[in-house]
Amino acid sequence: RPLSRKLVILLDEILLEATNNYIQNKNVINVIDKFLLLNSVLNVSRSKTARIFIDRVPKNGIKLSDKEKQDLLLRVDKAQGAESNKSAKIILATLQKDLNRSFLIAKQNSFLAEKPHSTRKVAKEAAAITKKSANSRFRDMIPVTETQDSAEGSKLLAMTAYNALSPEKSRKRTKTWHTVGDNKVRSTHKSVNGQSAAEGTAFIVGDSEMMRPGDASLGAPISEIANCRCSLQFS
Repeated sequence: RPLSRKLVILLDEILLEATNNYIQNKNVINVIDKFLLLNSVLNVSRSKTARIFIDRVPKNGIKLSDKEKQDLLLRVDKAQGAESNKSAKIILATLQKDLNRSFLIAKQNSFLAEKPHSTRKVAKEAAAITKKSANSRFRDMIPVTETQDSAEGSKLLAMTAYNALSPEKSRKRTKTWHTVGDNKVRSTHKSVNGQSAAEGTAFIVGDSEMMRPGDASLGAPISEIANCRCSLQFS
């Protein structure tokens, strides 16, 4: 919810700036300059989530030293930073396309009107069109996807760290894919619900291989990742 609120506010700020730029005859409306801000918002959220979930894996009596804990946190933070970077680029590239398309529609509406619309009206209409198409992504889909991915990714990193300290126990350890069990779960995820695999083995999800829910490292498409609420249980 905190990430959702921040992203909706950021979307409103971007659209307001785009509107003002257009009114001031700045033809280039570029949202890419918001990369650092969006990346920071995502990274802070992902790191906080990750640090919570690295403690939610079975330790089987294994205790990390202070140095090992610090190394794990550094690896987790580095991984979350890399994922935030990728996500911010994709989110802004999609929003840029939305804006470009919205301004084209608004300009066409002005051209077809009995009396051409003012620059201000065109800009506001374009912003409204973009808001309608992007709001649910920023409010729901992106926060869910980012939070769940950081949680599951950090759990797997933590499990890998514990396994490295106890190879004998790690060979007996498995991970099990669980859905939330409601009618929103996609069919490809229902098919792997309850399936178990060794820690280093991928699940077959539809036509894709995934090490965990939200994993795109083996080429899984966005259709298997966006809004995923599945989780891993280790045993």
